[in-house]
Amino acid sequence: MADEVILLRRLSENDEQAFVALYKKYQPKLSRFLYPFANADDAPEIVQDIFLKIWEKRASLICIRSFEQYLYRMAKNRLLDLQKSNKARQQRETGTPYNNRVQEDGFQQTEYKEVYTNALKAISELSERQQRIYQLRIFEDKTLDEISEQLAISKAVTIKQLYLATRFVRQKLSRYQGLDHFVTGTLIILTSFF
Repeated sequence: MADEVILLRRLSENDEQAFVALYKKYQPKLSRFLYPFANADDAPEIVQDIFLKIWEKRASLICIRSFEQYLYRMAKNRLLDLQKSNKARQQRETGTPYNNRVQEDGFQQTEYKEVYTNALKAISELSERQQRIYQLRIFEDKTLDEISEQLAISKAVTIKQLYLATRFVRQKLSRYQGLDHFVTGTLIILTSFF
């Protein structure tokens, strides 16, 4: 933590080496965090956008209590923005006018609860092994090697089980077409509770 404070202070003084050190430390964590929520093309772009904003706001970062939590909050906001943008683009291409305010007002609390409940249910329907791997990787930020070692399974099994778990959860929520940004938001919110 003390090292992070020093790096943030140096970054606020335009030290590029401090920026590189923070990038190397947090880029893999952000990429893993984004893995279940963004497609393969969007995740690296989101990480780059976040670190570009970090560089632009470097003078004000000295006041941040937890840089890691700040990055995760930025990632969550960027994911939600991306979902809204994709939805708007899709509606423009189909000729349907996009009115975000109407959509938000029309999305009732009961529907949100339904998405949230079904996300929790989908996670609970995973096999015990998949639940544990999903929790360790997504919610506890463990590396694939750490998970493999902790659960005494091969890295290949860990990767396959994580892939199957993520695919299963997304499939269970796929019936909420047209509500993609709420589904993504629900999954992001779930990461805060585990």
